[in-house]
Amino acid sequence: MLPLILAPFLLTAFAAYYFLIRGEAIEVREAKDRRATEAIAELRKELRDARKDLALLKGVPAVIDLLEEVESDQKESLARTAMKLFFEQNPYYLELGLVGKDGRELISYSRITENAERRSVAHEDYFRRTLISGAFQSPVRELTDGKKVTILTDRIVTDRFLGIVVLSLNAESFERRLRPLLAGQGLSSFLFDDSGLVFAQSLETVEHEECAASLDLAQSTSGLLDEASEEVLRMTPQGACTGFGLSIFPAEAFQRTVYEPQAGENWFVGVLDREVTPAPTLAFQAFFVVALIAACFAVLYAATRFAARITVPLEKFGSATRQIARGDLDIDLEVSTGDEVEELAKTYRKMTADLRDYQERLIRSAKLAAIGELTSEISHEIQNRISGISLWVQYLDSELEKEDPRREYLEEIKLGMEGFLEMLANLKQYYRTPKLRRGEVDVNELVRGALPYAETEAAAKNVAVKVEESEGSPKVLGDPELLRSVLINLLLNAVEAVDIGGNITIRSSNGDQHAVIAVADDGAGIPEKDRSRIFYPFYSTRSGGSGLGLAIASNIVAAHGGSIGLESSEGSGSEFTLTLPVYHSSGGQKSNNGTYE
Repeated sequence: MLPLILAPFLLTAFAAYYFLIRGEAIEVREAKDRRATEAIAELRKELRDARKDLALLKGVPAVIDLLEEVESDQKESLARTAMKLFFEQNPYYLELGLVGKDGRELISYSRITENAERRSVAHEDYFRRTLISGAFQSPVRELTDGKKVTILTDRIVTDRFLGIVVLSLNAESFERRLRPLLAGQGLSSFLFDDSGLVFAQSLETVEHEECAASLDLAQSTSGLLDEASEEVLRMTPQGACTGFGLSIFPAEAFQRTVYEPQAGENWFVGVLDREVTPAPTLAFQAFFVVALIAACFAVLYAATRFAARITVPLEKFGSATRQIARGDLDIDLEVSTGDEVEELAKTYRKMTADLRDYQERLIRSAKLAAIGELTSEISHEIQNRISGISLWVQYLDSELEKEDPRREYLEEIKLGMEGFLEMLANLKQYYRTPKLRRGEVDVNELVRGALPYAETEAAAKNVAVKVEESEGSPKVLGDPELLRSVLINLLLNAVEAVDIGGNITIRSSNGDQHAVIAVADDGAGIPEKDRSRIFYPFYSTRSGGSGLGLAIASNIVAAHGGSIGLESSEGSGSEFTLTLPVYHSSGGQKSNNGTYE
């Protein structure tokens, strides 16, 4: 009982821990993520502004006329003036150029002093990529003076390709977007590409700088690139970064082009923050640890107190499980603890009994399947041969005179053949899935309809048949002819089972879910050894029986979703019970041919 008393306390403690500790951690993390998301939005805005300038330049008429080789000094002057205005309005534009369709640079403005580095603007790879895909953004590269730039290009097209406009953007422009949003929040941030090159950063302290310098950023982002995942990657790096948390956000959608992927095409934002546990959290953690230790001691005491009550039944369960694993389902599991363990033992025994019944049904099904296949082949062969015999019997029947004494033998042959054919028909009926013509069947009327078929046999033995009908006329959904045949078979078996002057009782009853028809007799009963096999094909307790009647009846009832059972006691008679699902007319759908489906 003690663990049950402690359970609410432990659950309350865990819930408080979750809502207080985890809730506060989630709130802090979400606030940092919002800051990082705002910073990423600013980074993307910086790129959009640069691309917007390129788009505006593409539409300047003087630039288009220059690329179309319109002979006019004024046009060239206007084109240069427009590009110079765009170049001078943003100090983070390091280069701005116009390249013709032949790859020749027509206009160029630059804040880069070294000419060798400016030549990369018209690199033929940029030219080819822009020609095919339109807008292009190169990976960040580092210049000899330490500046880091990315090149943005866009093509100019009217009715044909005219050229491209090229812009080199200083990566320092991204730092001015990062610093105001993340500074003062205890966060350090840096912008880097998939090759691990950091080209913009805003670091709070020297410890942050040392941590950022020790990170293998290319390895950290390789998983995101492999899965093309745009989710946040959270890490707890070690070494110089002990005590820090690292979150990596994709700075923009991953690049997907027709070209071979290049290192540096994808950008990420890394956010470093010192993992500090708030004071209320530390206090609650201390309280929680003390309470947990106390609870553990209490549980240990309870476990010691009730060990014998729990351990012994568990050992029995273990032994029974191993016995079942070996295939032996005849277990003896007796547990008397008066609590849930005893209920579990009862359930365990019931489960084992169900498994045993299921195993027996599987074995029976396998046997029946084998017999069915064999029967089908044999009946086909027998019918072929009987057909030939039948022709000769018909021939002899036409040749012999009515007064011929040999006709008596011929009649015996005909009767034998008819009985044999009837047995084959019964075999086919047993192994063939019944085809039901369903309709609404009144159980009481079904009983009354079957009685006339057994009256002659009952009268011959002076057997009294008593009928007890249920009130309310229960209805079932089924094939009336097949159900009547089942009931007739049970009645005839009962008549044969009783002695002269015996008694048979037929009862019908109605429940919420099932209707039941019971046929009881006061005959000699069925021996216990025969009861489990009474519904098997070819099994009969009387001489001369084919052993198929009850087997066919069981199949028909099963096809209706019902069951047929037997209760018998030697010397006291037998009772066969037919159980069928009740049919409610409001839930059925009547088909065009008058049956219900």
